[in-house]
Amino acid sequence: MKEKPLITIGVTCFNCEKTIERALKSAINQDWPNKQIILIDDKSTDNSKIVLSKLKSLYPSIKLILNTQNKGLAHNENLIIKNAKGEFIAFFDGDDESEPNRISKQYERFIEYEIRHSDSKIFVYSNRNIVPLQRNEKKLIKFGIGNKSPEPYGKIVAEYILNIKNKSDNFNWGVFGSGTMFTKTACLKDLKGFDEDFKRGAELDLWVRASLKGFHFISVNESLMTQYITYGNHKSLNKDLSSRIQLVKKHKKFFIKKLLYISSYLNFYAWYWYTKRIKFLGHIFRFFSKCFMTINKIKKS
Repeated sequence: MKEKPLITIGVTCFNCEKTIERALKSAINQDWPNKQIILIDDKSTDNSKIVLSKLKSLYPSIKLILNTQNKGLAHNENLIIKNAKGEFIAFFDGDDESEPNRISKQYERFIEYEIRHSDSKIFVYSNRNIVPLQRNEKKLIKFGIGNKSPEPYGKIVAEYILNIKNKSDNFNWGVFGSGTMFTKTACLKDLKGFDEDFKRGAELDLWVRASLKGFHFISVNESLMTQYITYGNHKSLNKDLSSRIQLVKKHKKFFIKKLLYISSYLNFYAWYWYTKRIKFLGHIFRFFSKCFMTINKIKKS
């Protein structure tokens, strides 16, 4: 009987003293027998380090890395890739909790899809449960990208991520989510890992680069992770907007080739105001974005 491949589980922590034990135990309790767990603390300023030291004594097989400086999520994820010994790698967030069969289900989905699409490079996600910060808000399920056929792949995914592609085609769209990401370690190394210039949104840049190289994006059509919404200075909406503008600037050549450079800026500002629930400003930016897109379509024809 063929031995199951080693899978690396990377868990990141920054000021997660109240949640990191839950997240780590959900990694330890995975029913996949052949696993390596790497846990990184990004110089937390709360009591996370004390909690992590206790967990390390309880579970000595875990590789614990304590940063001496705050480096940001992209650096930590690259550190996980560098230390990964597994053929596959999965990322767990310090705020969240994964189901015990998450790794098994994602591996099965990967293999099943690879049989039908040989030589494909693949990212696997899953649906996830969302637990809001406020008790009066409803819990909901977010469905992962490509949770059903036909699964999206290639440059069209970059256009979707960069907010210049509508969902009006035959692919099965949905959310990505770094906290549910599963892929081959070699794939991340081929992509040169995460761009550490991004303090937020480095995963979006990674997926854009992957899509431009023809990657496939699929999900397990089950909720395999529960995401607990948390806030912090490093998670502000303004920083999310800045990271998206940084994304536009980095991929300027791609936008210019598509004649969508200005409209992409406007689209992300529309997203910002819609997220803040100031719809009339969102409508204004979306209107001008569509105007530029229409002008560019005329130029192309």
